[in-house]
Amino acid sequence: MRHLMSTLFRSAAVALAIVPSLYATAAATDEPKTVSLQPTFTPGYTAKVIMETTRKSTRILKMGEAEAKPQESSTSGEQTIEFLLTVARSDDKGSAVTLRVDRIEMAAKTIRGEFAWKSTDPRTTGDNTNTALSTMRPALGSTITIEFDAEGNVTNVGNGGVQIPTGEIVDFFRLAVGPAEVRARWSPVLAPRKGDFKVNLGQKWSGEEKLNTPPLGQFTETREYVLSSISDRLAVINFTGSYALAAGADGQAPMFLVTDSAVTGSIHWDRTIGFFESMELNQRVELQGNANGFPIGFRTETSVKIRREAAAAAKPE
Repeated sequence: MRHLMSTLFRSAAVALAIVPSLYATAAATDEPKTVSLQPTFTPGYTAKVIMETTRKSTRILKMGEAEAKPQESSTSGEQTIEFLLTVARSDDKGSAVTLRVDRIEMAAKTIRGEFAWKSTDPRTTGDNTNTALSTMRPALGSTITIEFDAEGNVTNVGNGGVQIPTGEIVDFFRLAVGPAEVRARWSPVLAPRKGDFKVNLGQKWSGEEKLNTPPLGQFTETREYVLSSISDRLAVINFTGSYALAAGADGQAPMFLVTDSAVTGSIHWDRTIGFFESMELNQRVELQGNANGFPIGFRTETSVKIRREAAAAAKPE
């Protein structure tokens, strides 16, 4: 009896040791190893998209003696924009997606003071001196159109003819509806992988976006992507990157050099419908140049969060 019990105990121990191994093997086998990042641009598809942006721009001016402390002045702000995203068309040659600006909230701090505006608020007597309102109001109701070829490359971006204003916080306007900025921002969100859309878990690939910013020149943002995880519903893509500055379309040498830059972020890709679910991005760029013989630098720090939500149901007539 003692021998039988000992034999049974050893058999049970072996079985318990094997079961987790078998379970792990089965679980690993069940996990998806490859995912398609091809966008499913279904004509007529609509969604509400929220973009939250924070940005701080600092000017650094060095004057006088070498040991003198640089003079710094900053402009900062926070902005929330609600878009109505619509797939306007899609065929074997390409697709078009529109983003209509339906709501804007803005708060900014400049050397002239602090300003805030919500597009849903009623007009007031102070609107004429509200920099947040005067800068961002022209974007309200505008429609951005982004066109893609069959490989997922952006071929054209239009904003309906909205003119870029001037002012201390014009960067926020550009980030929202400036054609060049929209192209650089939305291309990797709507189509993170170009050409061969199938990607293996852990696979890495590169991407590049160019941004013309007269009179500074042309920025090139280079990113390294990696497919970090896959579940039944989501594929998570992480990325890092950096910026370089070269001559713009006019061929003129850039006025500044990029002395430091960093890009980090992630994209959550909804496998169930072939569309992004969310994106987070953090950027930092530092430039160095001179003005009238004095060293001058600029540092911009930008954070962007984008998320897709179900569009509101149409109200009955």
